Amino acid sequence: MHKITISPVTRANGVGTVTVMVQGNRVVQARSETAIFRGFEIILKGRDPWDAPYFTQRICGICSSFHALASCHAIEAAAKAKVPPNGILLRNVITGVDLLQNHIRHFYLLALWDWVTPPRGHPFAGGYTRDFRLSGAHTAMFHEHYWLGVDHARLAHEALALVGGKAPHNHGIIPGGVSMFPNDEVLRTLEERIGRLKSFIEEVYLPDVLTLKRFYPDYLHVGRTSENYLSFGLFPRPDGGWHFPPGAIVAAKKEAVDFRAIRESVAFSWFSGEGGKIGVEDTVPDMSRPGAYSFVKAPRYKGFACEGGPLARDALGTREAKEGNSVLARHEARAREALRTAQLLKHWLGELRPGEPARDHFVIPRSCRGMGVTDAMRGTLLHYIDIKGGRIRRYQIVTPTAWNLSPRDDSGQPGPLEEALAGTEIGDLEQPIEIGRVIRSFDPCYSCSAHVLQLDRGTKTVMEVRA
Repeated sequence: MHKITISPVTRANGVGTVTVMVQGNRVVQARSETAIFRGFEIILKGRDPWDAPYFTQRICGICSSFHALASCHAIEAAAKAKVPPNGILLRNVITGVDLLQNHIRHFYLLALWDWVTPPRGHPFAGGYTRDFRLSGAHTAMFHEHYWLGVDHARLAHEALALVGGKAPHNHGIIPGGVSMFPNDEVLRTLEERIGRLKSFIEEVYLPDVLTLKRFYPDYLHVGRTSENYLSFGLFPRPDGGWHFPPGAIVAAKKEAVDFRAIRESVAFSWFSGEGGKIGVEDTVPDMSRPGAYSFVKAPRYKGFACEGGPLARDALGTREAKEGNSVLARHEARAREALRTAQLLKHWLGELRPGEPARDHFVIPRSCRGMGVTDAMRGTLLHYIDIKGGRIRRYQIVTPTAWNLSPRDDSGQPGPLEEALAGTEIGDLEQPIEIGRVIRSFDPCYSCSAHVLQLDRGTKTVMEVRA
């Protein structure tokens, strides 16, 4: 039995550790560990509820707009506020272009070097040297496309800033709707940038993912989970429908989401208490908890560890990624979702109604509570707020990566990443490139997943192999 520890996991958002046990050349058990406690739920206690969307955006700079959205949804649910159609559409524009920058950035800046040898002098050069299968011509093409990916991820952030004020941590999404309605010049500029993004996704990004499928067909079967999926819905319609509808698939059965069926286990997490229903317990770290190995809780739906993100939305919707559940199916679902989002962005701009309101002005009751949900880039995002005497009494956040990268729960059931790693064959224990390919197919965001970093421990990259 061999133990391989990769710490920190590189080319991911934030800092995490993955440990696998290998028998022969096959992973038999995996642990996904996050050693950072962020404490946002504690920071928000006692604050004005209007502050929540701005504070929670700081959880992560890569998906901040969705934290603002979920936080606003929670406040609006508590106050029974209704967002006008223009507010819904402009929120979709802000989060839509933010989703595009994430998907493009993830593939070209972070995941690409699992499959393509980096150019000489590149920051990620000098790593693993095995199992790179592309021809010289294809490698050169991907090197060129890498820079195009950088440019277009930036272009998406520029588009976000046009309606959100800045990126990341925008000022556009506020309780009740959005802070401004763009003028004609901004709308024309937005349309031009969205057109360029759509062309890049259609002509470069998606074809690049399909190229990887040709060279790495075995990864259509690597990194599988039990195909339990969960989505809270992405991009609502002003008429009350969804462009990516919510739903769950558990034990091969598709159903509407029952939010009462969500529980958080802390059996293997550094938190006190028993876990359970959202909004019942405060978030209190406890590093002395026996057997714990992560600052991520283990959310479960009806007892199932559910995968979220583009693959889940695909399974619940159009099912365009034909190969089902695997490493490259996740990449393909992400690219196809980016293309559909780019198409929808132009549609939303055309639906805007100049002269009509983009925000509902309302008063937050001094005592109320609400839950706000949305899908984000990586999956389901939930914010819960409990207001007492005009101040936040309790705040809870359940992030997408908490679902995807969760530790085991009370029953010993692994999280989706841990399950996906089990069974993976390692070609060379000294260069376990397969592990990173599985991890990064989930587009992990450890910054979001953690709910105080011990500075005296330091951080370093370790790949430990023991007999």
